[in-house]
Amino acid sequence: MKNIFSNKIFDKDLELRFEEKRCVKISKSCVQEYVFGMYLTDSDKNIGLIKLRPKLTPELEEYGGHIEFEVDKKFRGNNYAAKSCVLLFPLIKKLNINPVIITCDPSNTASVKTCEKIRGRLISTKYIQISPGKKRLTNKYVRPKKNLHHPRLGCVT
Repeated sequence: MKNIFSNKIFDKDLELRFEEKRCVKISKSCVQEYVFGMYLTDSDKNIGLIKLRPKLTPELEEYGGHIEFEVDKKFRGNNYAAKSCVLLFPLIKKLNINPVIITCDPSNTASVKTCEKIRGRLISTKYIQISPGKKRLTNKYVRPKKNLHHPRLGCVT
């Protein structure tokens, strides 16, 4: 990803630091994934991570999506997942990801709220087979590329 992003993406509260680019094996495909650590701005305190997958397999379109996030328990409730998504919007534009797909468990209220805060549009809730004999109920949200900004969250993109 030469010259597409800097090693740090930040706003007044939160900083995303590029940690690694890796290949994740999904079915028989290798999917590129960019992993960013979430840090409080001007701190070495890691509070979570966010992953971005520029291209998806059919399986990831239904379960996994382009963005995956996790915030450490003691830092939840501060909109860090939503802010991290918004901080990735300029990179998402450069990578021509359109629309952005995010999936989550509908019983995970925090993830549902994050998808809603970044103006994701719920397009389906259905059972998805995630492994042989195992299904999981999943919400699928899309976020169109146009107007990828969110000033209400305090992130300048």
